Amino acid sequence: MEFAVSSLPFSGGREREMGTLPPELGIEIFFERGGEAFWAALLPELLEGRTGSLGIHGPSDLDFAGEETEESLYRRLRESFRLYHRFGASRYIVHTNVPASARGTEEEQRHRREQAGCRLAEASRFCREEGVLLLVENVPMSGLALFGPEDFPALFQAQPDLSCVLDTGHAHVEGFDLANMQRTLGGRILEYHIHDNNGVEDRHLSISERVPGGICWETFLEEAVRHTPEAVLTLEYKAADVEGLVRDWAWLRQREERYLSGRDGA
Repeated sequence: MEFAVSSLPFSGGREREMGTLPPELGIEIFFERGGEAFWAALLPELLEGRTGSLGIHGPSDLDFAGEETEESLYRRLRESFRLYHRFGASRYIVHTNVPASARGTEEEQRHRREQAGCRLAEASRFCREEGVLLLVENVPMSGLALFGPEDFPALFQAQPDLSCVLDTGHAHVEGFDLANMQRTLGGRILEYHIHDNNGVEDRHLSISERVPGGICWETFLEEAVRHTPEAVLTLEYKAADVEGLVRDWAWLRQREERYLSGRDGA
């Protein structure tokens, strides 16, 4: 498995600190927090000597279930493609929808899920044609997610060409059974966003905080090794420093090696 770090905790002027992360760690940038010119100027420094891969998180307000026209939606989706190709990114992440699209009657929600599925499938198709790997992420909606524990895996069953980012913290808030999701989606999960919470608030906490009501990371990682061995594990904390990120990376890597050793010896 590969490991990476999100630019989220470095937002607001600390982005250059990511250059001090170990070169084996990949980085994943939030495109909207800076824009093309900002990242084009900074990425050469951040990627120099780095063997870990680059991921780009697309704009969070892309809403595949909303009322924005397809022309406008796809135009905004493509805005970071130049950056993607220039710096050899390996993945491009989008959310399924924004909170407003989760509201409405059951029939309205069903229609929006269908719309989102069709639009995401079309986006994935032209992304492949343009050499971009599109990954679709689950989003938290305080118990009112448009794509809940049953609907999110159903999206990938209905759209066989889609690939997935499983955000662990978002899934925990929405009551997903993480192990079941890992077994169900298997190799369709190409990345995880790793962060913790108490099952109520999406706080993007470090896994080392061991928050009450949080995720069992030992179980999660064992299932990840078993069902999604090719996935990228990206630490996506709201607040962190390089030392803490490296510590958590080391713990995850040690647990991965332990599970791999046990499996090989079985």
